[in-house]
Amino acid sequence: MGKLLINGDFEGGYRPLWDESTHTKPHHTAYVYEVDRTGGPITKRYTVERGEIHNPVGWWAWYAHQRNDNPVPWDPYNRIGWAEPEIRLTETVHQRHRSGLTAAYLFTWRRIHEGGLLQQVTVTPGTRLRFSAYTHAWIGDDAHPPTWSLPGYGALAWPAGTPGLNDDRRSVMQSVGIDPTGGIDPYAPTVLWSPGWHIFNAYRVEPLAIEAVAAAEVVTVFLRSSTLWPVVHNDIAWDDCELVVVEPENPLPQEPQEPPEKPPHEEHPEKPHHHIPTAPQLHVARGTKAGYHCIAPRRVPEQIKKLAQQGVTVPLVKFVDDWSALTAVKAVSPKTLNLARKTFGFAIEHAPGIVDLSQAQLEERAAQLMALLHQKCLEEAPYDNGKRLEAIDYLETPVNEADFKTADGSGYRQMALLMLYMLDIAEKWDLPCKRLALFSLNCGTPEWADYVAMGETGVFERMAAGGHILSLHEGALNIAGYTWETAPIDLWWGPEHTLPGAPKIPGTGSLSFRYRYLLHLLRERGIYVPIVISEWYGGNGGYNPANLSRVMQAVRWYDSLAAQDPELLAFTPFTFGGAGVGWDAQDYDFLLDSLLAYTLETKDRENAGPGGEHATLITEPVDPVVPD
Repeated sequence: MGKLLINGDFEGGYRPLWDESTHTKPHHTAYVYEVDRTGGPITKRYTVERGEIHNPVGWWAWYAHQRNDNPVPWDPYNRIGWAEPEIRLTETVHQRHRSGLTAAYLFTWRRIHEGGLLQQVTVTPGTRLRFSAYTHAWIGDDAHPPTWSLPGYGALAWPAGTPGLNDDRRSVMQSVGIDPTGGIDPYAPTVLWSPGWHIFNAYRVEPLAIEAVAAAEVVTVFLRSSTLWPVVHNDIAWDDCELVVVEPENPLPQEPQEPPEKPPHEEHPEKPHHHIPTAPQLHVARGTKAGYHCIAPRRVPEQIKKLAQQGVTVPLVKFVDDWSALTAVKAVSPKTLNLARKTFGFAIEHAPGIVDLSQAQLEERAAQLMALLHQKCLEEAPYDNGKRLEAIDYLETPVNEADFKTADGSGYRQMALLMLYMLDIAEKWDLPCKRLALFSLNCGTPEWADYVAMGETGVFERMAAGGHILSLHEGALNIAGYTWETAPIDLWWGPEHTLPGAPKIPGTGSLSFRYRYLLHLLRERGIYVPIVISEWYGGNGGYNPANLSRVMQAVRWYDSLAAQDPELLAFTPFTFGGAGVGWDAQDYDFLLDSLLAYTLETKDRENAGPGGEHATLITEPVDPVVPD
């Protein structure tokens, strides 16, 4: 199978002005992804017909559009934000084409934009594909020759995230993407993006490229450019796009009938041991372990600041998708741990199909998932003067609330092996944050056999050595006839609720403090891995402000028991800033004032600390010790 795209070289002219069968104007149609604030989440999706849009044959235009009057996060003087671009084919005389006579051209005048072109292509599911395209930008405030623009003279190109780039050189970022499921939303979590580049004045010798395995009979390819500053000319050219089938150079030999006795990572002794190379034993010596889970930060950074001004350090804050407050929290409270997560949708986060994957396939799946996370991080790299990623202490993996119901624990064993391959990648990649928060297990999971199977892979020894942490979800659920308002925080907690097959361990429960089963196994092996309950559900009145005192009772109960476990760094109520961004029914913003008062009230409480040669003790109230 050869080239698959229609009009990849942009020599085929434009789509027709009118389609009689659909009564639309394909020449001028564009997909719009509306945001309230540039860089924020998509709030609306629709199509429009615009005279400034001229779709090349085979392609559709797309762009993001800020609807409201809000300052751009990196440029407060710009309140217009992402705007509609003009799209057309270049004229030969302008010398923007790489081959033939024309190229695709996207530009804004005194505006910034994020947008490009997309094309859906029919393929065979399971086929590995490579999408590539050549591009360059030309920016300036005057009509300069084609080989000169604000970043400088001649052909210029830098990978996104290159240290020391000035505003002009960071001003445009280009990338290409594939959605292996065939969706047309460039902001969907299923889209795999190439690393971004800043390319100016001329095409690079090498194109931008991304590979993916088709998950459906249709895949979608995307061209994307994103600009930072509203200069007079923000112009981007694209040419010579290709989508081709990738044939393996050396086909893998047939899988052996019998798997090896132990996979490569299973190197720990069978007996518990006490001399595992380990990072410092991170713990919270004093004060509450209540932190903050933020869908939208809103009042949380100011709350962290108020507490810091009174000498209190919040143990941890988790930011989901909106990472705009990472640096603000670090600035006012340097020892507060920042946990960052990007969402990718259930089709990715639940890691479907990994139970039956071979070791080689698990390694490939880990590479695909980490490539998604890597690209999301690169998209954040330009913000906060390039310091945003440096403010992250831990990154959650793309796997979230996956649950593999196998009686022998083999599904969780596969997930643990997947995590080991992710650690291989994160500890060597080019991002400043190389420590991960692993697993993100759902509340009420897993079973005892699953814990045992996970431990047999060696993943926890590896986490201890590398300074990684566990991310788990716990608390009261709307389950078995209970609602958020009626479920008590201690639902199914106590000795009568021991997990099937598990030993009796004091203070455990099916929902709250389920993590203590895993702690039991880790302590038997002499392994110290910090734990964060990164989604905590309080029940006891749910999300009704009228039940504030009952919800705070749940916080106090859980926090008092959490103080007994040095491994538990924090629990973060889910969620703050949920209203208006899809989580109206689970918004704890009404807790903020009471939680502030409680944090001050408990600031001198002593928590249990770890013992042994690796213990790192602290004396400052609520200061978590961050490994060097």
